[in-house]
Amino acid sequence: MKILQLLILLLIFKCGTAQETLQYRVLFDLDRSDLTHESEVELLNWLSSIPDSILKLEIIGYADFLGSSEYNFKLSEQRASHVLDFIEQVKPFRYQLSLHSAEGEKHSVKSADPNGNPADRKVEITVTNYPRKPELAKPVVKKKLSNELPTGAIDLIPELKEGETVVLQNLNFFPGRHYLIPAALPELEKLVQILNDNPTLEIEVQGHICCKLDSIDGLDVNTQTYSLSANRAKYIFDQLVLAGINSNRVKHRGFAGSKPLVFPELTDTDRARNRRVEIMILKR
Repeated sequence: MKILQLLILLLIFKCGTAQETLQYRVLFDLDRSDLTHESEVELLNWLSSIPDSILKLEIIGYADFLGSSEYNFKLSEQRASHVLDFIEQVKPFRYQLSLHSAEGEKHSVKSADPNGNPADRKVEITVTNYPRKPELAKPVVKKKLSNELPTGAIDLIPELKEGETVVLQNLNFFPGRHYLIPAALPELEKLVQILNDNPTLEIEVQGHICCKLDSIDGLDVNTQTYSLSANRAKYIFDQLVLAGINSNRVKHRGFAGSKPLVFPELTDTDRARNRRVEIMILKR
C-alpha cells in the first residue's frame, strides 16, 4: 500500500513538472532558402504565443531529393540559418540550449515526380518550455494611473471627456514590429466606425512599450530604428487616414516605456498590459 501511494505521488510530481514541447514547420519553395511574407506572418503568430524564457530551441533544416546530396545539404543548412536569424530578430528568446542543424535529403521521400516533394522542403522548429510548477499566490505591487479606465473598453470612447484615455486591449502588434497582428483588425475597424459615427471627435493615438521603463524607445525591427512606440502610433494613424478619417482629427505620439500601467513588471501579463495603444480624447 505504501509503495502504491509512493508511485501515485511520483506520478503527480512528474505531471506537475512536465516539460512542454511545441513544434512548428516552415515550408519553402523549390530551391529557395528565404522565407515568404506569408511564412513570416504565420511564424510570427506562432512565436508570439511562446514565453520569452525557454529551456531549448531546436531548428533543423531539410530538403527534398531533387539535386545532388551536397547541394541539398547546403540548401537545408541555409534554410535553418535563415529561420534562426529571423527568430532572433523578432523574438527575444532567453534559452539554456540552442540547437541548429541540417539533414539535407536524408529523410526525403523519393518519387518519380519531377517537381519533387514539397513537404520535404522544410525547417522544423522545436521549443521546450520550462517545467510547469504549481503557481503560488504572490503579493504584487502595482502602480496604476489615477485616470485608468477599463482595459479594452473601446466602446467607451464616445462617452469620454476631453483629456481622458482608454486602452485598446485587442490592438496588438507583432513582437518588435510596428505591424498589427491579423487578429487586431476588428478592433481597428471598430475604431474607424466610432470616428465615422462621431464626426467632431478628435483623438491622439498613444503608443507604449514594455520592458524599458524610461523614455528611450525600443528597437523597431522593420525600420531598424529606436522608435517602436512612436512607429506603432504612426501606423494606427496611417491606417485611420487610409480608411477615410481626416488627418486633422488624429494626432499620434510614442511614450516608449515611460508611462507603465503596471510596475514592477513581474509576469508576462504585466508586460502585455504595458505594451499597449491608448486613445486620448482631444476634442469632442
